[in-house]
Amino acid sequence: MEVDLIFKIAAIGIIVSVLNQLLKRAERDEQAMMTTLAGLIVVLLMIINEIANLFETIKTVFGLYCYGYYLCLCHMCCNIINM
Repeated sequence: MEVDLIFKIAAIGIIVSVLNQLLKRAERDEQAMMTTLAGLIVVLLMIINEIANLFETIKTVFGLYCYGYYLCLCHMCCNIINM
């Protein structure tokens, strides 16, 4: 994971919190909530992208190539489940 990603997430958090405080002081609570949700969604999408890259790296390192199948790693087993 790159340090740049952490700085991006921190910057988004700071911007969202400042906007949230400004909107709450202007008594626009609905817009403040929407701003917070939008910031959360953006950060979650960034993290999901990094998790996808992690799984691709794991597949290439361990040679897990399952064409048309999903490899179940959630229970630390090697069950191949047909999708």
